[in-house]
Amino acid sequence: MRTISVSKLKAHLSQELRLAEQGEQIVVTDREHPIARIGPVPPDSRMHFTPPSRPVGPLKNRLQLDLSIDPVTLLLEDRARGAVAFA
Repeated sequence: MRTISVSKLKAHLSQELRLAEQGEQIVVTDREHPIARIGPVPPDSRMHFTPPSRPVGPLKNRLQLDLSIDPVTLLLEDRARGAVAFA
């Protein structure tokens, strides 16, 4: 059984998932405390994946925004007042 920190798992996720797929058990730690275990899905698993009920299409034209204020104008006004976006 392998142990890996969250930060290392994030950096090498694909590699670690391949190892899990091959049968390796991986314990994920956060500040040296175990928080999760990753391993292969047993072949006789009862996991069931439901396909989407309808096709997932592009989001184009699905999100309607009513911008009564021009964001660029608003940004320029904030900068003129000396407002800081991120402190």
